[in-house]
Amino acid sequence: MVPEGDEKKAKKDINKNSTERWELVLRYLAMPLDQNLSNISTTTRQLCDAAGFTASSDGSPELTLSGFQFLLLSPVQQMWTCVIEYLKLEKARERKVVAVLDSHSFMC
Repeated sequence: MVPEGDEKKAKKDINKNSTERWELVLRYLAMPLDQNLSNISTTTRQLCDAAGFTASSDGSPELTLSGFQFLLLSPVQQMWTCVIEYLKLEKARERKVVAVLDSHSFMC
């Protein structure tokens, strides 16, 4: 059994880390510059392209109208949208959605 103080610290660390990672994704969408590009995974970039949040005209990603509308959603709506779009991406890759959910290997 984990001591209560350690459990609280672990939850706080997880929350802080997840918030920081999500902010990196949002920063990438808002300003898909080279410096922000290196902060997120290839899968997340592919997800943003597949969902229509970004588009590349000259090889560098740009925010689309859909991406802008995504940024205006509440954080809960953003997360659910991201999960749904990720599952669509995995299905397009011919992976079974149940296996994806079971693997706990979500993007970001």
